[in-house]
Amino acid sequence: MWERIFRKGNTLEYRKKYRCPMCSEYTLLVIHDEACECAEGCDVDSLGKSDIRKIKEQNDFKGYFTSEEIKQSFWIDIDEIDKIFDEIEIIPETFSIKPKTNKKIIDLLRKTDNIDKKLDDVVVHYFNYYGLNGIKEYQPYNYVITLVEDMHYYMNLTCKDLYLFDLSVSEVLPYKEYMYSGRFFGNNAIDHLFQANERMYVILGLICGYTFDNDLSKNTTPNISKVIKNNTIFVTNFKETIERLKSNNFYGQLKEIRDCNEHDMTYFYKKIVSRKISDLDGNEVDKQFYIPLTDNILFCLNKMFEILECILKYIDNKSLYQLRSFPMYELYKQEKIKKNDKQYDIEYYRLLDSYNRNIENNIADFWGNMIAADVYFRLDEVLHCIRDIYSYYNNINTISGVDFENFIGIDYIIYSSLTRLYSCYDKIAGYLKDMYKEYDEIKYFKDFKNIESKKGIQNIINSVLDNDYYKELQEIRNMVYHNLRAGIIFGEEAQRYYLDILTQIVLENERLLFELLKGIKPVEKSKIERNALCPCGSKKKYKFCHGK
Repeated sequence: MWERIFRKGNTLEYRKKYRCPMCSEYTLLVIHDEACECAEGCDVDSLGKSDIRKIKEQNDFKGYFTSEEIKQSFWIDIDEIDKIFDEIEIIPETFSIKPKTNKKIIDLLRKTDNIDKKLDDVVVHYFNYYGLNGIKEYQPYNYVITLVEDMHYYMNLTCKDLYLFDLSVSEVLPYKEYMYSGRFFGNNAIDHLFQANERMYVILGLICGYTFDNDLSKNTTPNISKVIKNNTIFVTNFKETIERLKSNNFYGQLKEIRDCNEHDMTYFYKKIVSRKISDLDGNEVDKQFYIPLTDNILFCLNKMFEILECILKYIDNKSLYQLRSFPMYELYKQEKIKKNDKQYDIEYYRLLDSYNRNIENNIADFWGNMIAADVYFRLDEVLHCIRDIYSYYNNINTISGVDFENFIGIDYIIYSSLTRLYSCYDKIAGYLKDMYKEYDEIKYFKDFKNIESKKGIQNIINSVLDNDYYKELQEIRNMVYHNLRAGIIFGEEAQRYYLDILTQIVLENERLLFELLKGIKPVEKSKIERNALCPCGSKKKYKFCHGK
């Protein structure tokens, strides 16, 4: 769909001040792999591709060129370099999303490219200030930069989610029967938008001197917002734009959907399953529900890009280089979660699939309370993700039969699984709260640890609460929601290490949740219209699916 044409690695490679082979000064700019220029005017036109490759391999450099230095010292300026390297190739065609809305997405992708360039300059200024040739030991300011990059990552991912939603509901891809549903990508778009929003408030909290708690779950957006709202820095630089973002009905509606998806019955089912939609197939239902939300998402994204622009201006600040340590940074450095040596083969996947089929065969038992049925549907989505995770680890480099290398990676699938698994626990808490009077005060699944009960279901709950993989899911969730993606600050090798850990957490929590569902007391079946669309998401009428 889109990709950088040349620069797929670290863009700072093309900002390095290499030693010039002619004058031996650190004044050589490598424009791309076949051209370079010396700020001292040396005749380097004779250097060929192999010579330039050798210069890069030797990696003899001192500092980085800023955009301003490139404009002042070279015939080719930074704008020309951008045209060569950073142009984004976009396939503008959409099938269900209106052309006007599609243009808004493309405009935001242009903005995301511009953000990358500005962030490069922020990093260059910092490195040059301390005379650094890259990161040797992470400091708090390095963490802030990575936090900004991660916020930007999720904003960019939201745009991609909208394209993937369009491709899914339009059924233009091969292997349609293996493809994720439109609602899968629609819900991801909303969730990723608020992942970026969470990071935005952490950044603002750091800038404005908010005192962060060692318990990351207490560093919530409302708590940070409440404290920093009268801060001079916040009022001067951010308040007006954030008020335009949050006071808009679009933001409020999306937040309601996200909060509902995370802790209650999925918003989609609340609004759709109760309707008579027998004349619509699954894709048409998804279109009717999510396409009107697309402009809401893009409005919020646009405001967040304005805020991100302000953040970049403010963090390019020498006073922030001395930023003191804070809990998220210290926790992140600890790398508390260690990889388990447990191996998973196809038999484990078959075990999960057997759980899935067993509950699917009896899913109507849960329709007296749709929250419990919703848990099953979420676990079914995760099982779909697990199938693709298995394919990845067996060197099948496709997602649901489609080569998505330039769309999404395996990390996208794994994090999508983690989000759904975590929400399932809170959904089950809501289901049990309706079932048993002694659970009236329960809000989240973790609250069960304060309950003393002799009921059989409590023993099952306690076995989950004591399970190491459940505990790791809670820890990872708090780190990801209020911190950074796992391992991202330590480079690609650390990210791969953590993806293995996250895979284990996904597989084990899927099993725990299936067992928990299996142990839940069935309730009286509720009536579903025979011609209504089956709530399981199969896109078949109920009478031809679970109503047989």
